Amino acid sequence: MSALLLHELHEARDRILLLQDKLRAARQSELPGYTAYLDEQIGSLENALHVARIPDSYRVAVVGRFKVGKSSFINKLAQERVAAVDASPETAAISVFRYGEQATAEVEFLPEEDWTALAEAFAENPKDAEVKRYAGFVGYNQKNSKKDREGKETPRDPVDLNALTAQWIKPGGLVHKVAASNWKTRDGKNAFRRELRKFTSSQEPLHYLVNKLTIYAPIPILRDQIELIDTPGLDDTERFRVLLTEELVSDVDAILYLTTSGAAYSNSDKEFLIRQLRRQQIKHLQVIVTKADETYENTVRDAQDNDEDPPDF
Repeated sequence: MSALLLHELHEARDRILLLQDKLRAARQSELPGYTAYLDEQIGSLENALHVARIPDSYRVAVVGRFKVGKSSFINKLAQERVAAVDASPETAAISVFRYGEQATAEVEFLPEEDWTALAEAFAENPKDAEVKRYAGFVGYNQKNSKKDREGKETPRDPVDLNALTAQWIKPGGLVHKVAASNWKTRDGKNAFRRELRKFTSSQEPLHYLVNKLTIYAPIPILRDQIELIDTPGLDDTERFRVLLTEELVSDVDAILYLTTSGAAYSNSDKEFLIRQLRRQQIKHLQVIVTKADETYENTVRDAQDNDEDPPDF
């Protein structure tokens, strides 16, 4: 937001506040028959000020199913590879991107009180969708393999889960800070991303313990108090991740909803949007179609196979 526009907005706000004061003064001196009318006008001005208030930050959540390109989309906006992209569905924790002169991150873990409550609920009903987070963590070593960066299955090494909970689950919650050793070099950026991946990757056990990851980086688009938020896929089989996303979007300024070109509009797409509309939570919604280039290439290939003229884009 330019300094001139910001100055004009502040001036307009001051004029409205002055008008409110005059209406309140008039309310004390006018005949009782005008009281209700003046109260209505004062209330209208108060509501206008609330709606038009300048927020400390503008929070934009990027939402959609697995593999629609949410992380790639964020990286394109940022003109920097800040969000993890992999052959397998990668984002398993909410990641918030904010501007910072230095590249740092804050990893917010579940408080011990919440983790204990999940453990107790799991003991009562291990099939309850609400406790899948705990079930996924304690059952991590029973998963026989994991996918590498090329999507190939590789044997999974056993993990000391008790040691992880002792290290990261603390009363009131732990915030772990990570700093990039050198953001200006390719190797420094890659090392920073690798360190963060162990907290957010669906292939790592720590993501079950993480509530949110906040990354600060010198990204121009974030400079004017804009926050970009990367979310897990809405069709995630781990229901707790979907619940985290839905809780998050109740308090954002805009939702960029990504859906894949050439793919059927799924029930998870429809149900998510309908739930938000019914709750009247969406302030601004933009639907974005991704992978149109891939759909076009497939369409051209099909036309060539059928000896037809390829369509234009």
